[in-house]
Amino acid sequence: MKRDQWLAFFDAQPGAVQNYLLGQDATDREVQAQTSLAYDNDAWDRVMDVVWELIFLKTSRGEFINRIRSLAGDRKPEIVEKTVLQWVVLPLADLVIWDVEARLMELGVPQSEIQSAPRVSLRPVSYGAAARRIAALAKISLLDEGITARLREILISYIKGVRDAGQVEALIQRPQAEGGLGFAKPQAEEYVRQMQDFLVTTQVMSETDYAEWFQNEQNEAEQEQAQIASTAAKTGDRATEGLIEGQKARTVDPVLDATIDETIKNINLSKPLPEHLQTRLRNLISSRLRDVRNREQVLAVLQREEKVGGMGFEPAEAERIETVIDAVYKDKRTAIEDEAKQKIILVQEEQKKRMEERRQRESQEHAEWYRQKVLSTKGDEALRQIIAEGGRKAPMPAGAPRPTVDGISGPTMLMDLASELKQMDIEAYRRLSRDPKQAEQRVIEKLETLKRESFDRWTEGVEAWRSSALQKQYLKLITESFASGKPVSELIEEKRKTDPSLPTAEELASIIELNGKIQF
Repeated sequence: MKRDQWLAFFDAQPGAVQNYLLGQDATDREVQAQTSLAYDNDAWDRVMDVVWELIFLKTSRGEFINRIRSLAGDRKPEIVEKTVLQWVVLPLADLVIWDVEARLMELGVPQSEIQSAPRVSLRPVSYGAAARRIAALAKISLLDEGITARLREILISYIKGVRDAGQVEALIQRPQAEGGLGFAKPQAEEYVRQMQDFLVTTQVMSETDYAEWFQNEQNEAEQEQAQIASTAAKTGDRATEGLIEGQKARTVDPVLDATIDETIKNINLSKPLPEHLQTRLRNLISSRLRDVRNREQVLAVLQREEKVGGMGFEPAEAERIETVIDAVYKDKRTAIEDEAKQKIILVQEEQKKRMEERRQRESQEHAEWYRQKVLSTKGDEALRQIIAEGGRKAPMPAGAPRPTVDGISGPTMLMDLASELKQMDIEAYRRLSRDPKQAEQRVIEKLETLKRESFDRWTEGVEAWRSSALQKQYLKLITESFASGKPVSELIEEKRKTDPSLPTAEELASIIELNGKIQF
C-alpha cells in the first residue's frame, strides 16, 4: 500500500486506533511477528500490505487466508497466518469484518492467549465477554464457568449502579462459601481497576442486544465490502477516496476536533512539526481531552524520544505544552463528554429502531408463513373458527373432508434440545457417537439449531450445557489436576482403573475443544 494511501486511511481512523498504531506496543508486536517468521524486510512489507488491506479495505476471510498463504514461501502456511493474526491483527480485530478470535482458535491458539492480548476497543461487547476480557487484563485465569458467570453478574450490578467499586472489590474477595469469589486482595484490586478503565472506553450491553448490534454491523460491513469490490477497477486513489471519506464521516466529532485545533493554536509552537508528529500531537491531545490519558502520561509522551512513539520535546517545553493542554481540558472537558454521550445515545436509538424493525419484519414473515403453510393447506373453515374462538373446539361440518397434515412442518422442540444438553452425562455423550470428535460436532449441531431460532435460544443451550453433569464432571477433573499437579491425562488414566465410567483422555480433549468453541 502506497504511503500516501496508508496515511489517508490512518487519518480516517478513530483516535484509539491512531494512538495504538503510533505506539511502541504495535511496533514491538510487529517486530515479534517478523522475527518469529524470519522474513526479510521486503517480504515482510508484502505481508503487511495484506494486513493493511484487511484492516482498511475490509478483506474477506477467504481472500486474506489465500493471500497470506501465497506469501508463506517455504514456511508452513498455517503458522504464518496464525502468527500474523495473533501478533499484528488481533489488537485491531474490531476493524476486521470477520471473527479473528474464532479463526485463531481454529488455528490452535489457546483462548487464554487470545483474551490476554491488548485490544483497541471500538465495538461494544456483551456482559460475558466484558467480564472475561477484564479478567484477562487483570491477569486472572477463569477456569471455572461458575466463577465467570458470577463475575458477569457482579459486572452488571456495577454498570447498573447496584454496587459501587468498593462493594465489588469486597464481594469478589469474600469466600465462595459466603457468596463471593475468593479472590486475593491484590487480584480484587487489580480487577476493579481494570474494570473501571475498561468501562470508560468500551460500551457493554446484554448478549441479546450485542447479537442484534453484531448482525447489523456485519450487514453494513458486507455492503462496504461490496462497494470496495465495485470500485476495484478504478485507479487506487479514486477507488479508495470515497471509502476514506466515508470512514471520516463516521468518526468525526465536531466539538473534539475544534478543541484540538484550538489547543494546537494555543500551544503556538516556534516551528512547524513534520506531518507524522503533527498527527501524533493531535492524537495525544485527543487522548487527554477524552480522559484516556492523565497529565503525567501526557507529559511522559511529550518528553519521550520520537523513535519510541514520543514527541521528543525538551523537559521545559514539554511542561509548557502540557500546561496548555490541561487548561483546555479543564475548560472544554464537559462539552466533549456531552458530545460523546450524545453519540452513544444516537447509536442506542438507532439500534433500538433496527431491533423494532426486525421484530416487525419477523412477525410479518411468521404471519405470512402461517397463512401459506397452515391455513392454505388445511383448506378448512373449521380450523379458522377454532383460531378465531381462541382455540375452543368447533364441530366439523357434516360431510367435510378431514384435514390432512401434508406439507405442514411442526415447530422444532428447542426446549427439548436445551433439556437434552442440560441432562448430558458421559453415557449420553457416548451415545451421540463412539468417536469423541463426532460427539463434539453433534453437540455443536444442537447448539446451531438453537442459534437458528434466536440468540437467546442459543445462550439458553450454552447455559444448559455448562450446567450438565458431564460439564461438572469435567470441571472437577480439571480442578483435581491443578490441585495434584498431575497432567489431566495421567490423572484420568489412574482414576479410570477404578471407575471406567469417567471420560477418557480423548473424550475430555473433545469437551475442552467444545468449550472453547462456544464462548460468548
